[in-house]
Amino acid sequence: MEATANNHLNNVDFIKDKELLNYLNNWQPHPVERAVCLPAFMYVSDEVYRLEREKLFSRSWLFVGFTNQLEKPKSYFTVSIANISLLIVKNEEGNLRAFRNICSHRFTPLALENGKANCFVCPYHGWTYDLEGKLTGVTEFEKHEDFDMSKYGLSSFHIDTWGPFIFVNLDPNCSPLKTQLGKLPKLFDDYKISELSHVHTHDYQANINWKLYVENTVENYHVPFLHKGTNEIPQLDWVSPVKSFFQGKDNYYVEYSSFSTKEEIEPGTVIEGLPPKLMQGYFWLSFWPNFCLFCLPNLVLVFLIDPISVSQTRIRWTWLVPNTTEAKSAENVQSLVEEYDKIQLQDLSLLPKIQNELAFLRSSAGPLSPSKEPMVHRFHEFLMAYLTDSIGMQKFQNRNFDEEDLF
Repeated sequence: MEATANNHLNNVDFIKDKELLNYLNNWQPHPVERAVCLPAFMYVSDEVYRLEREKLFSRSWLFVGFTNQLEKPKSYFTVSIANISLLIVKNEEGNLRAFRNICSHRFTPLALENGKANCFVCPYHGWTYDLEGKLTGVTEFEKHEDFDMSKYGLSSFHIDTWGPFIFVNLDPNCSPLKTQLGKLPKLFDDYKISELSHVHTHDYQANINWKLYVENTVENYHVPFLHKGTNEIPQLDWVSPVKSFFQGKDNYYVEYSSFSTKEEIEPGTVIEGLPPKLMQGYFWLSFWPNFCLFCLPNLVLVFLIDPISVSQTRIRWTWLVPNTTEAKSAENVQSLVEEYDKIQLQDLSLLPKIQNELAFLRSSAGPLSPSKEPMVHRFHEFLMAYLTDSIGMQKFQNRNFDEEDLF
């Protein structure tokens, strides 16, 4: 019998894979005690990637960059998330704007990289737009009978900030970023992230599906096996933390773990004014689908996750440290970069091998540990609620998670 979409599954005429369509039609949330991995085709199907772009990345708050990339009016930068090309602008009044970075004429990329501009001129046919996205200049259209310049401005989107972080949402009916974040900003206030110095950025290119990377970030089950040398890193022990709490909401996962050993941190390299709890542990945040924060007493690592294709992902890491001579010294920065780059490369050495195997599988890979992988399951529930058009209908009622209230 041919699979057909249920009442909640809309605009999926492009899906021809009957197994995928059947999976989407029949998906339901379930308790973590019965959690299983996603089917292999969810990581290798071009149809799934298109579905994610249309139903998840086009309807979620996406992390796109930092406010210090737009220090002065008339500055801009470009960014692509899931092949959605965006132009982020600070207008003459200092307000942020977000546009699709394509000319309304024949879809040419409008701006490149970053800079300052009084207007944006398409490099192909010279169509000109102001900093509000309004089309202000064209040539050779005097004889076009139906041409109305007011109808051909740049597509604009919701844009908002949390501290130094810029987020964009393509959905005209999205809920505010503040609503999505809830109490999270207060939880991270003591790190004073807006005052930290950006000392290093690196783009990791990985031949993996983006979901493999997100799953890897929300569980420590793999740490004692893949990261056997983790304890070599000062003041950090993921293998046997003294105390660990986590909380999962519909759109994020946050964890606090205290350190198992006390290590001396060089004077001047610690974030000033941290309370004892934050001096004695770390916070981890995954704000789905593409933003992560890893906060330590002397370092904040910021992750931007960009699904380039079904089997390629760009992960941008930015290292932030206190704005002191000691913290910004070449020796300190090099040490921090090398320590955490080592962990990243260990992950990225294994995950592509998993991706390769998934190309030859069709079934689910196995069960998930209720104690060690509950947030992998929560991420899957978040993802599937969007892909099956049941976000807001499925309220994650089966919350059989051992969660602490971190707030």
